[in-house]
Amino acid sequence: MVISQGDVCWAELPEPTGSGPGFRRPVVVVQGDALNQSRLATAGCVSLGH
Repeated sequence: MVISQGDVCWAELPEPTGSGPGFRRPVVVVQGDALNQSRLATAGCVSLGH
């Protein structure tokens, strides 16, 4: 899957602790496209919603 900065995707987040987000949530990709197109198997994302 090729992702780009600004894409909104679904992510399976771990079980929440405290008031943090958890379970299946929409996230927006904030990592720059240069890193998204590299061999890294991770992407910087921010969870949306409560």
